[in-house]
Amino acid sequence: MESSDLNVIVARIQDPDPEIQFSALKTLHSFISSAQGSVGFKQQDLYDRIDEFAKIVENLDGDNKKYLYDLISVMNLFHNDQNILRFRLKGSFIPISEWGLQYVRKLVCCILDVINQKLEIEDYTSLIDPISEFLFHHNAEIEAIDFIFEVSFVSQKVEVSEGRNRSFAGDFVDLIFKYMDKDNEERITLYLEEMDRFYTIDNIMLKLYKNNPSKLLVYLLRLNRKSDAVEYVCSLSNTPYYRQCLFILARNNIYFKENDGETERILSNSFLSENFFDVASSLELLPSQKLEYIFKSLDKEKTEAAAIANALVHFAYCRDPVFFPSTDDYKVKQDLVDHLKANESISVLASVGLINSYSHEKVIEYYSSLIYEKASAGAILALTIASQRHHDLDFENINLLIPLLSSSKKNDVLAAMLGIAVLYSASSSQAAYDAVFPLLSSPDSEIALFAIFILGSIFAGTCDEGVITSCVDIYNEIKNDSSFCNLSVLGISLILMKHPEAVNCSFFSKLDNYTKILSFGLMNMGSGNPKIVDEILTDAFTGDTDALLESLGLISSCIVALGDGIATSLLDRICNSSLLLDSSHLRHVFPLCLALLYPSNPRSEVIDALEKSLSSGETDCNSLFSLGIVGAGTRSSRILRVFDTNYNNIYKDSRAVSALVISQGLINLGKGLFTLSPFYYEKTVIADKPIIGLLTVLFLFFDQTLFPDFSYLCYILSMSISPKYVSGYEGSCRVGKPVDIVGLTGKPNKLSGAVIHTLPIVLNTNERAEVNDEVLTSYIEDVLIKKDK
Repeated sequence: MESSDLNVIVARIQDPDPEIQFSALKTLHSFISSAQGSVGFKQQDLYDRIDEFAKIVENLDGDNKKYLYDLISVMNLFHNDQNILRFRLKGSFIPISEWGLQYVRKLVCCILDVINQKLEIEDYTSLIDPISEFLFHHNAEIEAIDFIFEVSFVSQKVEVSEGRNRSFAGDFVDLIFKYMDKDNEERITLYLEEMDRFYTIDNIMLKLYKNNPSKLLVYLLRLNRKSDAVEYVCSLSNTPYYRQCLFILARNNIYFKENDGETERILSNSFLSENFFDVASSLELLPSQKLEYIFKSLDKEKTEAAAIANALVHFAYCRDPVFFPSTDDYKVKQDLVDHLKANESISVLASVGLINSYSHEKVIEYYSSLIYEKASAGAILALTIASQRHHDLDFENINLLIPLLSSSKKNDVLAAMLGIAVLYSASSSQAAYDAVFPLLSSPDSEIALFAIFILGSIFAGTCDEGVITSCVDIYNEIKNDSSFCNLSVLGISLILMKHPEAVNCSFFSKLDNYTKILSFGLMNMGSGNPKIVDEILTDAFTGDTDALLESLGLISSCIVALGDGIATSLLDRICNSSLLLDSSHLRHVFPLCLALLYPSNPRSEVIDALEKSLSSGETDCNSLFSLGIVGAGTRSSRILRVFDTNYNNIYKDSRAVSALVISQGLINLGKGLFTLSPFYYEKTVIADKPIIGLLTVLFLFFDQTLFPDFSYLCYILSMSISPKYVSGYEGSCRVGKPVDIVGLTGKPNKLSGAVIHTLPIVLNTNERAEVNDEVLTSYIEDVLIKKDK
């Protein structure tokens, strides 16, 4: 079409006959469509005529006027952003899909420029629905969601800040669900799950998961809404998903009274023992494991560590070569067996509880006299450890522990409090509170400080002002240089866990600097917020050097990064950089930070860093134990080689040797069937009890006095031990490394390097699985129930 033809169109648009006008507009429409997407003579002719058309349109009426407004808007595609939006708002006669993705994206940019006050204010709300519809229907769901989020923030006038504290509630959110269908639902869900890491979109996610019971339940647990989770599961009682959701509650130690026998069996975790033995038998792991590396050069100083290591290796098997030998098992020299059995220390006696985990009746049978007649602290602690996953409805265990709290022996009192923590961490139990609270006034400062920690673990994540006030008052009165002082700081901080709003509470200002900096990390646990990390590190490293404050600052920062891949990598680099400061306290805490970031996740670069840190004599013990945590349950041959290589360098150091022996037990935890990772359901949930146990055992190594003098305190790590096997039915599945497919169109593979296995299977920390059968959960973890056809 030549320029002269365009003159004819202009003339006919100005004709008084509306039909002639409309015919000319259709011709102009065709001309614009043919010129769109290129910059040539046609486009230039249109640019030159924009002002002329802008004057002509004012003389038209009705639909013809709207029609020309739309055409002028398109003419401005590469000319004037303000006019693109303004004329489109005046027109909106032609469907927006007529002009393609380039034009729609330009409209989106114009609207965002209005939001950011780069363009004059226009009421663009009428365009939000058609733009969203176009994007959703053209495989641009990610752009559509981003657009809806931006316009919704403005409509709600919500104060915006980076990180997950950015609140979100929008007028246009329903558009996401309006245009979601079976073809784009998975892509939308994946992207919103990723967005949920940065924005508070709880209501959106709950609505998104309403037809997916397992994801909805797990999300409620992530929000720490346990009562809502129980109520939701009860509402499913007449659906096939009920039993599957019961297994999810049981895994997270959430119990409610139910008269149905099968429901009670699941919620009380009574199924664990039978399920475990079925898996261990299927994988041919029942026979005892050889333990030469543990019993090598056994002496008095290694006895307790050897007992703990033996128990870790045979966790839940109810058989081992020392206390519960079987005729076909590996044999240990009889003098070693006699030596261990003759030792009546708390650490050795309590090891029987680990061996019989999930089977507390066997502990009662084995230690009947010691428990009920002699009230042995070690035997009672063994029973407590073995029964911690079974709900203690009759308070039988706590009734056994309470008399020990008034013992004249400090170790008995500490062991009894440890047992209460193992049973009632994160439970808000009033019975446990009544038992421990009087010890806050104990004349022994170490007992009082440990009581603060125990109360903190019981009320972890409750933000209970009364408990905090009581603990802080006692702590401020008796705080000293004792190692238990650091545990009391952890206990107070645990009460504020996962409550970022607590920073505005009146009691927060009463905390000392050490408690504040650790609390701040626990309040923002798993958020991965870089601003929080920066604030913690600034507070810790600004001003005069304070070794304890800097060490707690690094640990607190790592807590913020838990479960977030990007934040974890950031903190990994920060921790490594801290070594450049050449401070002994930072070298001392560095291995513990890596252990916290990578439990049961033996990445090669992490092992390299810990092996390198072994060259410093002052960090031998922490590095050795951290290697055990990092490789727990993985049976890592590389870490075991590191232990063998360094044994000759440390064999004269009893503390380091004890740490080495326990770490060897951790590497073979449950013969590879268990993990210390607190991350459940594809790392979406940080489970309360496992993270409390992991943090506590790392604090035992925070200084040089608690280990190995109070080695039995290491049994608090039993709270962190959880199965990593997947069971429930026999069927095939694919196991591989997860692939990030957020934002990808089509149906890309979710696993790389996948290998086909038959259930039951063992899933390591960085592995995911897909089953060929339809199951009643979206998470291929723990116990699966097959969907009926």
